[in-house]
Amino acid sequence: MKPQFFYLINLVMITRLAFSFKDKPLSLRKVWIMSFIQIVGLSVLQFNYKLVILMCIVIVVNVSYYFLERKNKNINGLRVISFFTYFFLLDFFCSKFIQLDFNKSFAAFLSSFTNYSMILSFLSGVNWLKFNVFLSGFLMIINEVNFMIRYQFHVFELVPRVLDKVGDPNKEISIDEKEYNAGRFIGILERILIYIFVLENQYAAVGLILAAKGFARFKELENRNRAEYVLIGTLLSTLLAFVVALITKEFLK
Repeated sequence: MKPQFFYLINLVMITRLAFSFKDKPLSLRKVWIMSFIQIVGLSVLQFNYKLVILMCIVIVVNVSYYFLERKNKNINGLRVISFFTYFFLLDFFCSKFIQLDFNKSFAAFLSSFTNYSMILSFLSGVNWLKFNVFLSGFLMIINEVNFMIRYQFHVFELVPRVLDKVGDPNKEISIDEKEYNAGRFIGILERILIYIFVLENQYAAVGLILAAKGFARFKELENRNRAEYVLIGTLLSTLLAFVVALITKEFLK
């Protein structure tokens, strides 16, 4: 795949970080802010009618999913679909058929400042293709994989719930959001470490991460329902982190 694709998919995934830890639809204001950032990011490409068409499609996709999320209870499923919509859309626009390219004048403009800044001088020596490939995998595991896992929990009705402490002790009520978000954050850190270890061929270290998590959650495993939730979540998270890391590794070669 071309460097343009990795740059554009990273741009999309960075703006989609606004969805993190949110199980409710974004406000229209945030959707427009997200769209604005994406349009600004697209402006580094060579300006032509093809780029204008892509900009319009991006806005339409964002607004469409804004309304769809308000009509569908399965928000995470829609977010997974929206990601793959972006993926295939950008893949098409970066193909030989469309041939979107970076704006050479803009690149030359940035290069002209390398003599005046130590930071820019250092950045000029970075392999931007490999950086964008690595960043793509990283953003995938910290955010997009989260949506996939949440979607699976929704499909198999594994969303954690808390017991009613006031009324019937056997009655399940609303989700414990604080505990739920803490679990998500632990999952993100777990996948980041797995991602790095797989890229560095340190597969044995992955086992240590899983053992440490099992030790930390030992008391929770006494509850069968909770144990199943933790086990399925951990295995699914590990599997997806492995797959993303292995694919990224291939592209980095």
